[in-house]
Amino acid sequence: YALDGDSQGLAGLNKSWKLYRGHKAQTHTLASIFLIEKKQLKKAEREDTIKIAKKEASSLLRVRHPGVLAVVEPLTEDENILAFVTERVEGTMAQLIKNNKMAEYLNSELELKLYLYPFLETISFIHDTLKQAHLAISP
Repeated sequence: YALDGDSQGLAGLNKSWKLYRGHKAQTHTLASIFLIEKKQLKKAEREDTIKIAKKEASSLLRVRHPGVLAVVEPLTEDENILAFVTERVEGTMAQLIKNNKMAEYLNSELELKLYLYPFLETISFIHDTLKQAHLAISP
């Protein structure tokens, strides 16, 4: 996989993953690449952050639901990085809210409700069916 430009932002618990747009080199299939540069992590927190990141990536791989990000290539690790590849995403919800991008797409309260419904349905699935908590959601 090849990266298409700079990082789009941060994702995951503690915002440890850098999110990149990318593509599969042979087929040019669009994808998103989640990457952690180990040397960029604070030394005191490195081991715990890597442990949590591995758990996040493996959790995504096990879940099959239309509202959950689909993993295309599982976690790979070497001495410098952790990375995995998913279906293409345009950014994180935090980025949409922070950059006020949602206002461009949502013109009414009804549109906002329709936009958020699949998200809330997915969170309900994670909590009620999988008995897990999505720890990267906060006000």
